[in-house]
Amino acid sequence: MRLLTPFLVSAWRGRLLTRNGTRWIQADATPECLADGDIIWSGAETDITDQIRAKETEERLNRLRRALLDNSAFGILLTTQQRTIIEASQRMAEMFGYASEEFIGRTTEFLHLDAHTYDSFSAYYDSLKKGGRVSV
Repeated sequence: MRLLTPFLVSAWRGRLLTRNGTRWIQADATPECLADGDIIWSGAETDITDQIRAKETEERLNRLRRALLDNSAFGILLTTQQRTIIEASQRMAEMFGYASEEFIGRTTEFLHLDAHTYDSFSAYYDSLKKGGRVSV
């Protein structure tokens, strides 16, 4: 036996309809040429249904989040627990005179009048971390 092309791996992804519904499969195989000219494929198939569904769910939630941010009448910031901004609504950008991209990666400190005001918001964040609610 010899490999048709050294290290050639054929990868295939697709949906299969089973009795229990649709399953996503990834098949990886390497062809080998036998002495009589026949080709034998050696490989494995992996059920990737859970990964595909998780990715589809993530994409759907990202589209929903973006739609909420883009269409909200309120200014919205999404931040880490350290108050680093990871996303800003278009309305928030309009309210503060920035492009929404200019918020990303900055802490919320630049939105406060001074360091004391910024620090006073720590109590609000502590309450949120504990599952509480705050009103500003």
